[in-house]
Amino acid sequence: MTSSAGSSPAKSIASPIGSPKRVDHEPSPTLSNISAPFPGFDHQNAIVRPFAAEAERDAAFQKQLSAMLLEATLETHAWAATRPRFETESTLKSLEERITVVIETETEQGTLRPPPSFFHNSNSSTLFEKTRQNINDFVGKVKTALSALASF
Repeated sequence: MTSSAGSSPAKSIASPIGSPKRVDHEPSPTLSNISAPFPGFDHQNAIVRPFAAEAERDAAFQKQLSAMLLEATLETHAWAATRPRFETESTLKSLEERITVVIETETEQGTLRPPPSFFHNSNSSTLFEKTRQNINDFVGKVKTALSALASF
């Protein structure tokens, strides 16, 4: 038997009595999906442009990071270069203040000794002679002490 709708496909199904019957039905969704043409893949918008934008963003970040690292390195170098000078100056001031306190205390107690000659005398031969004499005196005292210990 043929169907009255001429455009829809028909399928023959066996009837219970044994004579084939034709049944009209619509095409399956899987068949229509397979037979439909696939849309074109827009690789420019899906892959290329996002990748290029990400690469540009990474390059900008690397440039910004490099600038920040350079600035930090220069600041660290400047700090390291000036730190010894600052510490020397602050230590010098601290030592000068402590020496002044000691001198004032010795003056108050009357035990202030005159400063060594090398602070005021630019004559180096006098300084060397006095140093040599002090060393000779020290060596003599050590020899005397050793002979006294040896006699016991």
